Amino acid sequence: MLEILLGVAVCIASMKVADADGMSGGMWFGIAFLICFLSVTLIPLPFIRMLIAGVLVICAMVGYKFYAERPN
Repeated sequence: MLEILLGVAVCIASMKVADADGMSGGMWFGIAFLICFLSVTLIPLPFIRMLIAGVLVICAMVGYKFYAERPN
């Protein structure tokens, strides 16, 4: 149950950060949900998998920002 709450917190936090940064909050909520769902189904380590999912979401957001703001 606590792990589900952590997953929801990761999804909501990514949505809020994306909204504050001018990106689509709904899209990042969906990406975070997908990453959390895949981490729950694929990683057999309880609670650590939500930490891994949160780090992956942050890395994806930073990577997207670097990709979107690169000079042509």
